[in-house]
Amino acid sequence: MLSANRMSIVPCEITDRPAGFIFASLPNSLRRASQLPYRIDHLLFIVVLLMSVVSRRNVIFASITLLFGCRGNRVPYRKPTSKVTGRLVIDGDEPGSQVKIDCVPISEVDTDPAHFSVSSTMTQPDGSFEISTYQSGDGVPDGDYVLTITWGTLNLMSRSYGGPDKLKGRYSDPKKSEIKFTVEGSPVDLGDIELTTK
Repeated sequence: MLSANRMSIVPCEITDRPAGFIFASLPNSLRRASQLPYRIDHLLFIVVLLMSVVSRRNVIFASITLLFGCRGNRVPYRKPTSKVTGRLVIDGDEPGSQVKIDCVPISEVDTDPAHFSVSSTMTQPDGSFEISTYQSGDGVPDGDYVLTITWGTLNLMSRSYGGPDKLKGRYSDPKKSEIKFTVEGSPVDLGDIELTTK
């Protein structure tokens, strides 16, 4: 049997005293000396309660992070691509500003333009370009394509490209454009593409 001056640690049920699962009893000598009965019990109970709340919040946060983190790590499906390069020559000269090029699969030419699966790019001021599908300059998947080209103006404030087409719409309709090519697993160089504004 334990003496009255020894401290015992035993499990106990939570009662009206906020001791809970902490020390079941303190030495009588310590209680008399402190003249503050149950003060330590109260303090320990508050500390344990705060730790419990923080722990639950951390578990919830970790669960949310894990959930969205796992979704965010999924790699989207990408078809293999081959580089497609070329250079626009307009009226026998460099365009001097960026020109927008869209690469439309011929199989989708007769569908609604809003649903085109389009690879695209903006030329350099000298007219050179690399077509992009999933990331800058990665090329396009295998298939037959037609290019549509519009020469507008880049708005530096809104970062948008538009305005009147200096090519007068000659190359903006995939059903009428004659700039066609095929990709079959290897890089394609379209060379110089001659355009006119007249």
